[in-house]
Amino acid sequence: MKQFKFKSTLVFNIISIVLIIASVLIYYKLSSSLKETKSNIYSDIKIKALETAKSASKYIALDKYEIVTDIQYNNFSNYLNSFESKSLQNVFLLKVKNNQFIVVADGTSNSQDRLYLNESFIPLSEKWDHVLEIKEGVFYDQSIDGLWLTYLYPILKNNNVIGILAIDVSMKSYLEVSNKFNDLDNDFYLFIILLIGSILVLFLFLLFDNQRKKEILEANRVQQDYLISETKHAQMGKAIDSVAHQWIQPLQAIRTITELWKLKKDRKIDIEDHLEKKDLDEILFNINFAFETLEEFRSFLSKDKEKESIEVSQIIKSSIKILDDILKHHHISVDLRSNTNRKINIYSNELKHVFINLIQNSKDAFIKNNILERTIDIVLEDYGDSGLKVSFIDNAGGISNDLVDNVFELYKTTKDSKNKTNNGLGLYMSKLILDKVNAEVSIENYLSGIKLVILFK
Repeated sequence: MKQFKFKSTLVFNIISIVLIIASVLIYYKLSSSLKETKSNIYSDIKIKALETAKSASKYIALDKYEIVTDIQYNNFSNYLNSFESKSLQNVFLLKVKNNQFIVVADGTSNSQDRLYLNESFIPLSEKWDHVLEIKEGVFYDQSIDGLWLTYLYPILKNNNVIGILAIDVSMKSYLEVSNKFNDLDNDFYLFIILLIGSILVLFLFLLFDNQRKKEILEANRVQQDYLISETKHAQMGKAIDSVAHQWIQPLQAIRTITELWKLKKDRKIDIEDHLEKKDLDEILFNINFAFETLEEFRSFLSKDKEKESIEVSQIIKSSIKILDDILKHHHISVDLRSNTNRKINIYSNELKHVFINLIQNSKDAFIKNNILERTIDIVLEDYGDSGLKVSFIDNAGGISNDLVDNVFELYKTTKDSKNKTNNGLGLYMSKLILDKVNAEVSIENYLSGIKLVILFK
């Protein structure tokens, strides 16, 4: 589960980084494309002005009109007017004389707005003088809201500038497109910021959500540990009762032998050597039996500090030994069969708790259902390449059909509902213990009892 969460978080981080990088790349690509588009439009405007200037200059020969007549002025003006369009306006021609600019023609469509023939023209920009100096065409922006781009095209004679063709190019369409592109550029920039912000918010949400889930899982773990402790205490009481019963017989045997010896001693009756050895052997046997029982019980009570590799058959044998007196008292036969010595890595006492609980459940069912022939079969066999299968089968009457599908849920019990103490905890906690080692557990009604199968993979 932790590995899955780690992988999902890693995938989310990778996807987020890829999205951010892709968005930034798209932004720069689009921004570059917009800049290139605006540059192309601007270049088209300049090309249009340059083509117009070249075309007009071929028709005009300034050297032929040192003195321009009104007829020539009108002819030149009408010719220049033919170039006027939405993008090209105010096309006019100036003669240069002693570095002075004199109007030769004005192609403005409205005759009332035209400059007059031979009218002096005083430019507001130094670019005009710059054209005289470098003898090359010059573009410059008008200062009126940047709506016009003026192109100054020099007309040369003997490497001298004798006239300048001035063309005002409308920038209105370009500015409208440029503004739309700027808005789009800003919108996409804002989108990038919002995308990164959204990813950061989502990341923080997942971070806090994972923390909250960890807290919930930790609370559940504490509750499960508490429930396991409670059910183990309940089993402990029953185990103590079993051990106490198992000690009665050896202690009584030792007491009987000791009292017999004391009686013979008081009556000064000699005890034969072979009888004395026999009595001592029996005393030692019973003491050893008591010690073994006590050691099994002490081992069961101790808390596992770490997992150990152990055969499941040993755990089951230990569980049976703890409950030996209870099994004898209730005439329950437990048959353990195994064809494998495969080991599993587990907390042995926790698994011991599972089998003690299963045996106790069967015992309670035998009593409840008045079963006379009481048998429990536990079969161990290999499962797959490295797994182990444990089958626990009894003939205690089975489980009602309305419980068999959810018998491992908390507080679902097959016992008398009037007795609520620890009811529904045994199988629930057993499943929790098995889940911790990734073991699968299932149960079904089988013949005259139940069949519970545990798969250690």
